[in-house]
Amino acid sequence: MITMPMDRRGIEFARRLMWRKVFNSRAVMMPRNISQQEQLMLDILMLALGLGFFVLTVGYAYACERL
Repeated sequence: MITMPMDRRGIEFARRLMWRKVFNSRAVMMPRNISQQEQLMLDILMLALGLGFFVLTVGYAYACERL
């Protein structure tokens, strides 16, 4: 690969291009910014739904057993 000496404008352009790539890759890799309170609420909701479905299946099994 042939390299050519860069003038000041070329170096600045390369730096801006490098930072643009770094910023864009971080933006893609990072999840959406969810506050801790929203995350806790989602955790509680999922636990409640899981427990509700478990109780529902136990009730269904009990009802089938009585038949």
